[in-house]
Amino acid sequence: MGAAEVAQYGDVLFAVFKTVTYVEHAELTATSEVVDTGAIMVFAGPDFVVTVRNGHHGSLGPLREDLEADPHQLAKGPAAVPVTPAPTSSITPAAS
Repeated sequence: MGAAEVAQYGDVLFAVFKTVTYVEHAELTATSEVVDTGAIMVFAGPDFVVTVRNGHHGSLGPLREDLEADPHQLAKGPAAVPVTPAPTSSITPAAS
């Protein structure tokens, strides 16, 4: 899996983050898919953030809550969103 892709278009930052989710099975076989992949695309401008999720993975709600609870990080504006690490303990697992 490659690194995150990042590009800047004028004053808009665009980033793509690859996601991987473990897929539970009652019984594994030779053809069982054990991971599901996807991507989260982030567009961050001077006064907005738009995320687009592709694939089966958890909610970004906990990340938003963490940002809103940290005035220092939130004061950095929308550009802080793509560089804020999502604590793995607060990511909601995807339903299979």
